[in-house]
Amino acid sequence: MRRTSLAELLTRIALACAAAAVLLVCGALAAEETEPPAKEAEVIPPPKAAESQDDAITLAKEEDLPAIAKANKVVIKQLGPDENEITIGARELLKQIREALTVKKTEPSGGENKYTLTFFLDDKPIREVWVYDYGEWGITRNQGPEWTLGRNEKLADLIDDLVEAADNPSDDDTDDEGLEADDDDDNDDGDDADDDDAGDDDDDGEDEDDD
Repeated sequence: MRRTSLAELLTRIALACAAAAVLLVCGALAAEETEPPAKEAEVIPPPKAAESQDDAITLAKEEDLPAIAKANKVVIKQLGPDENEITIGARELLKQIREALTVKKTEPSGGENKYTLTFFLDDKPIREVWVYDYGEWGITRNQGPEWTLGRNEKLADLIDDLVEAADNPSDDDTDDEGLEADDDDDNDDGDDADDDDAGDDDDDGEDEDDD
């Protein structure tokens, strides 16, 4: 029987180690190839300038509103003497605001901004919308005119309700998605009933004094 020399044994060990190293490297490369690439942050281009109202309406339909649809929160800023700011993140309320941004060619009125709505995707602002107190609205653009894109009184009413609800939170008026404006009338009726009862008590007291 031929005996294996020490040199041959060491050579065999070295070859086995080299083969194992090759297998490890190949396995790592295969894992890298099958691993899905890291998801890149979505890039949303800023609003483009519009040379005419028709151009602005086209841009709104094709670029601005689709960009706003990707927002996951909106910061509503009330301008003027009653300056205020609220943040809306509820998906249902965001949907209501988006649906109220109806595009229709409307003669610009030359009014004053009552609100600005800044839509965000996470922490990145996507679009800013200006709104007059009667619902006329448009997109804030980096340059050029900011054309009127539509007029919807429901838009102004919705924003009014959201701002008022944020200023006057109530457990009775609140659900999972926001505040219900219609419940204010019920509270007023309750106040009126209390006032009537108080008035009746006062009248009874006066009758007793007369006796």
